[in-house]
Amino acid sequence: MIRMPFGSKYTLMVANRGLIFRLFQIVIKLLGYPLYIGDRVRAYNTMRDLNPSPSDMILDAGCGIGVYSLECALKGAVVIGIDISKEAVIKGLRAAKAAHLDTRLFFLIGDICNLPIKDNIFDKVLCVDVLEHINDDTTALHELYRVLKNKSIIVVHVPKKKQSYVFLKDKIDYRNFGHVREGYTFEALKFKLEEAQFTIDHYKETFKTFSSLAWKFNYMFRGKKFALLLFPLLYGLSRLDFLLGNKSSGQGLLIVAKTHK
Repeated sequence: MIRMPFGSKYTLMVANRGLIFRLFQIVIKLLGYPLYIGDRVRAYNTMRDLNPSPSDMILDAGCGIGVYSLECALKGAVVIGIDISKEAVIKGLRAAKAAHLDTRLFFLIGDICNLPIKDNIFDKVLCVDVLEHINDDTTALHELYRVLKNKSIIVVHVPKKKQSYVFLKDKIDYRNFGHVREGYTFEALKFKLEEAQFTIDHYKETFKTFSSLAWKFNYMFRGKKFALLLFPLLYGLSRLDFLLGNKSSGQGLLIVAKTHK
């Protein structure tokens, strides 16, 4: 994921300049950013399929603070990130400026169900763990199709429906994350994408045995002072699925689909 010196730009947002801040800088220098297992697993999977390049015009739909937007811009793509949260967009703008990427990375405050963007603009759209927050996800997918060019792609990642939470039974409620639905089955998301005129290219499951376990421990210890010290260990654990070629089912779902206009 994101490496120094770029990762260090996020330390500008950290108010505490004491020991935690210094540890934060050290871990970023060694392992990059973000320091959250969920973002790392999603980024590793989605970026491989998105494959941003300097010739791409990319929309990061529901970008949050712009972690994926920034990564795409580092690869040379022109990127527009859009999010409904003004606070998140401001943080993204600050990070882009600090990283000297503000000439090819732009952020908008807006609703992806009603994009303030003309038709047929983008080569690629990235939509990571966003649809489960939106009541009218069908309209959102139609809008994303509208702004894509012909023979372009969308990379969508969502939580999978009917997840199992080993070690965290009865402790996680999807509504705590602002989700309006638990997640999606492949069949349900495939139907919605095809209804929006996309053609499915391929799909895979994410957050398999080790990465899911690492995320759960990361979630359990969130906010604790020692959580930063545990991150390198949990990050290593999350990588085992990729290194071992784990073929088990996962807690997340990634679909790549194409446009045909």
